Amino acid sequence: MAGDLDANGQIDIVYSLYASSAGTVRINAANGASGAALWAADYETVVAGSGLGVGSLWDRDGDGAIDVLACPRNILQWVRGQDGTAGTSVAAGYPSYAIVRDVGDGDAAAELTVAGTVYDTHSYELDLTERWASTGTLHTRVEGAIADCPTGGPVFVQGHNSSARLTAWRMSTGEIIGDIALRAGAAWEPPATVPDGPGRLGNVTVSRNLTGTGRPGVLVPSTDGHLYAVDPCGMRLEWSLDLRYPVGEAILADTDADGEDEIVVTAADGFLYGIDREVIPAPAFVYENDGTTLATSATTDLDEYVTRDTLHANWAPVDGATSYEYAVITPAGTFVTRPNFVSAGAATSVHATGLPLIAGRRYLFAVRAIGPEGSSSEALSDGVLVLDDPCAGCGPLQRCVAMVCVPDPCAEVVCGGGGVCVEGVCTGGDADAGVMTRDAGPRTPPAASGGCCSVVTSRRDDSLGLALLAGIALLVTLRRRRR
Repeated sequence: MAGDLDANGQIDIVYSLYASSAGTVRINAANGASGAALWAADYETVVAGSGLGVGSLWDRDGDGAIDVLACPRNILQWVRGQDGTAGTSVAAGYPSYAIVRDVGDGDAAAELTVAGTVYDTHSYELDLTERWASTGTLHTRVEGAIADCPTGGPVFVQGHNSSARLTAWRMSTGEIIGDIALRAGAAWEPPATVPDGPGRLGNVTVSRNLTGTGRPGVLVPSTDGHLYAVDPCGMRLEWSLDLRYPVGEAILADTDADGEDEIVVTAADGFLYGIDREVIPAPAFVYENDGTTLATSATTDLDEYVTRDTLHANWAPVDGATSYEYAVITPAGTFVTRPNFVSAGAATSVHATGLPLIAGRRYLFAVRAIGPEGSSSEALSDGVLVLDDPCAGCGPLQRCVAMVCVPDPCAEVVCGGGGVCVEGVCTGGDADAGVMTRDAGPRTPPAASGGCCSVVTSRRDDSLGLALLAGIALLVTLRRRRR
């Protein structure tokens, strides 16, 4: 941390050192100009495995010099900035850090709100007198943040431990003004109604004007692969963006120098994403179909499909779109298509072929609209389960009937003279051309139909050669098993 601790007009540096052998932490300050220690002795305390939270700097007593608010172990501890003398402390539930600012209680003075506590959320006066504490055991290490609402004053928004739950407290009173859960791209209220599934919330980031309406917004990442934008003043979901992999903490930065902040966030796929305001909407729906008939609703959307390497989808057209791109992905977000996104041109349906599909697994389509100013976010289908092709196991002497392998009566029959085998019987063609079987031994020939053909059995011996030498042309039609 950096601040003018000795009130000499120079910025000094507060640092901490952890001594693992003793399980203690030592805090001191270095002169910003020379690097020399400002305090004659370190402030040292035992933290053992509990660690040290992030400190804060503030003029606690109004003497014009900055003091240090440390967060060792489970306490808040004031340390005099000029000489390192320990001041008052209070048990604060193992805080990660304390936010120092006016909470809107009408006294125009700063207060402390602890974030990332293991036990409950607390608010204190600067002298560490408790103002309020949340009820129950919050038990979290994710960090909250404060948003300034146009009515009602500041609110503190924070997630719960290993949970999809997000709570907002009015900072002046500690009243809970909103309590929701975020999962699967949606908000659930009350939190108990959230469906089972992956999704733990991360650290909250506040924007003063996230959606361009002049109201604050908070960004909440989740391990369910979504980045959520929430109105903290009403605890309403503004939007969610599916990045398909667990999402890290978001920051705000003007990355394109247009005077407006963009969202910068990482995901577990290893990419760093820049997110700007929407320039074109995503398709309203994406449905899977069977390749012959387009799906028009969730009811006609295909949920299971027998296939080896092909999937089919259609989606809603988007006004202003000049083209579309699609990808086939796994539920975990792994791309199946190569390249990841494939152009579909201006079409609103696609037959994706040559895919390395695995029976028993579910696959989704991700589709984005492309306009003159860029692309939309991705709209996802609900996925289709690829079923094993029972016909793939049929042997050379079998055929597939109603998804069942059965003996093929024509598998060993070759009809000559243009004849065609139907259910083991040669029909049509030249009666004088003859018919032979393809097995290596004698068999009872099938009866000829309509007097068209004679039947000849063969051991693949010289009789075939003699027939050829006699000028008898054989038109051999090899019947392929049809699936």
